[in-house]
Amino acid sequence: MITVSLKSENVIAFQFDTTLMLNDDVIKRVKELSPPDKSGGSLFEEIQEINTEKYESFASVGRTKKNNGKYEVTIAVTPSRRRQIKERASVSQLIEILSTIKEKLDFDCRILLRLRRSKGLNPIINLPLRLSESVDLAFNEIHGIHLVKKNNEGDIIYHVILDTAPKSALRESISFIHSGNFSETIIDEILKEALKISKLFVVRK
Repeated sequence: MITVSLKSENVIAFQFDTTLMLNDDVIKRVKELSPPDKSGGSLFEEIQEINTEKYESFASVGRTKKNNGKYEVTIAVTPSRRRQIKERASVSQLIEILSTIKEKLDFDCRILLRLRRSKGLNPIINLPLRLSESVDLAFNEIHGIHLVKKNNEGDIIYHVILDTAPKSALRESISFIHSGNFSETIIDEILKEALKISKLFVVRK
């Protein structure tokens, strides 16, 4: 369940995935709920509504391309305008099954936001950056920048890409690793972590 408004937070798309071993009981329950398609993956989808705002979640479970016995689980969430979707098992049902896994997992998370500066949203680095005309380069403006945060050991904590967009808008792309377990609150937890990072780079007035 999501408690954050994707629309008010300017979220266009949000996705996370992880690779893990699944025991026979979990695999059986997943396949019974959603029989594998031609590619061998099980698909899940649902539309939910919170305070008149609809969002669509989609998930897939399938063997990794390396064929090492591991499975890849991907979950994606976007704002939705559709009234109905294909009749499939829900993402909530999948998460309920996966929540029986007690192993702590690393989730590769990505979020994309489109921010309107007219709403008082401004990046900590003002874009575009206009270069001095006295400098003879093949370009004279910087419209995007890639920022990285590392810990003391040199491991990357997160990537943030800021880029200009049409109509004075700004695109913000964030990627990071979230460590935790599958639970009914997993989507909300990761989304809130992503938005916390976002607000370090785009000031909300």
